[in-house]
Amino acid sequence: MKFGFLTEGDTPPGASAANRLHEVIREAQFCDEMNFDFWGSSEQHFTDPVATISAPEVLYGAVAQATSRIKLRSMSTVLLH
Repeated sequence: MKFGFLTEGDTPPGASAANRLHEVIREAQFCDEMNFDFWGSSEQHFTDPVATISAPEVLYGAVAQATSRIKLRSMSTVLLH
């Protein structure tokens, strides 16, 4: 059995998106330390306050730099139309 953590990175009322992104990275680090198998996020646009992660590929780079073994996965990716 594999265990993972999935997040939409929603920003609570009164919090800043920048701070929330730092928290999301810290959450991924914690998951890595706790030996979760994977961590993932979705791509969100125009859905405040849920739109914290509009470019997950960029966030995955920061998460990869901050973690050592956890696998990264995409929950959803918005296709161009």
